Amino acid sequence: MPGHQKERNVTDDAVTGAEATIREISTEHVWQWLTAGWRDMLKAPRLSLFYGVSLSLLSAVISALVIVSGAYFMLPLLLGGFLLFAPFLGIGPFSASRQLESGEAPGVKDAVQRFKANGSQILLMGIILLISLLGWIMVANLIVVFMYQGI
Repeated sequence: MPGHQKERNVTDDAVTGAEATIREISTEHVWQWLTAGWRDMLKAPRLSLFYGVSLSLLSAVISALVIVSGAYFMLPLLLGGFLLFAPFLGIGPFSASRQLESGEAPGVKDAVQRFKANGSQILLMGIILLISLLGWIMVANLIVVFMYQGI
C-alpha cells in the first residue's frame, strides 16, 4: 500500500514466543481505500450495482415490513443487527475486489463459491453474530422497558 506505514513486531504468545507484525496506519489511508473501492466499482459496474441495489431493496423491504406492522421500536434494533451482519453482506463485494486485484473477471458465481469454500468458518461466525444480535435485542428491549415506562 502506498504511503508510509510503520511496522513493528511484538511477541504474541508468551509460551511459544510467536511474533505478530503490527502495522500502524494513518487517517490518510482511508482516502486510498475509498479510491480503490471506486476503482473496483468502475471496473465492474454491473456487479457493483447488483450488490448495491440488492442491499438497498433488502433494507427497504425490511423497513417497510416494520412500518406496516407498526413495530417502529424494531428499527433501532434492526440497525444494530445490521452492523453485526454487515461482514456477511460484504462477502460478495470483497470477493469481487480480490478477483479484480488478481486480474480475474469478478462475478456472483465466484462469490458463492468463495462462500461455499469457507462454509464452516462463515457458519461459526454467523452463530457468534446471531448470539450477539439476540443479546443486543434483549438489552435494547430492556432499555426501552426501563427508560420509557410511561409510553
